[in-house]
Amino acid sequence: MAGPFHAQKQSRLFNLVSADVRLLIYEAVLADPDRMLHIVSYRGNRHRPCMGHWQCDDAESPLPTWQHSCYGIWTPESGGTYRRREPRSNSNLVSMLLACRVVYLEAITVLYNANVFAFKGAHGLIRFHSTLPAQNWNRLRRVNVSTVFMMPRRVSEGIYSRDNSVPPENYYAWGEACSTLATLTYLQHLTIDMTIWNYRGHNSTNPFPPEDLLSILEPLKHIKAKFFEVELNTALPEAVKTSLEPLNFSIKQCHRPYDTESFRQG
Repeated sequence: MAGPFHAQKQSRLFNLVSADVRLLIYEAVLADPDRMLHIVSYRGNRHRPCMGHWQCDDAESPLPTWQHSCYGIWTPESGGTYRRREPRSNSNLVSMLLACRVVYLEAITVLYNANVFAFKGAHGLIRFHSTLPAQNWNRLRRVNVSTVFMMPRRVSEGIYSRDNSVPPENYYAWGEACSTLATLTYLQHLTIDMTIWNYRGHNSTNPFPPEDLLSILEPLKHIKAKFFEVELNTALPEAVKTSLEPLNFSIKQCHRPYDTESFRQG
């Protein structure tokens, strides 16, 4: 049986410190709006996905966000996948929330409102969403998604599975991830860095099929955010831009370097 419930009124934190000051304390401990909070997947079982968090320590990297060392590094014993070694976090971010029920109720909103939650592809976002109570998911305000698409789509779909945790992206999972993001009613800031490769050669100059470009960009039109930017490594054909109008996001063209030593292409 559970022990007796104590309202914590005897605590000096609640007796002597005003609610406004307590909020400032929670923000100082739980949030860093200038440092992404990477959500990292771990191998669990089919019914209980394992997630960790890693406060970004690779912010100066010019690489795509999904290649940050925060998500893990290549190791021979990993069997061909990229996994972060233990520990699963580089901070005691949630320790305060576990102190007592009153602190949890007062501070939980700060954790989700003030941090930038960064996801590696659709798989990471979908998995994280599946582990959260709906009220906590809806508290997210700032999100980053970093991913890679292989084109043409008909080739990619035959190679990369829905549960692939490392880009290239699965097109069907991407649609689900976009629908999940669209449920965030109060989303303030969303950035997506998206690299597109040609299956026939990563340095190929062959144009990407317009219908494939539309298939990854059209799902974004259902998402609402006050600031919404999509970073692409390729220019969009005018016909694709016209089909997407009116745009609910801005487009930024950027060619990031790629770490071929740690991450294979394709």
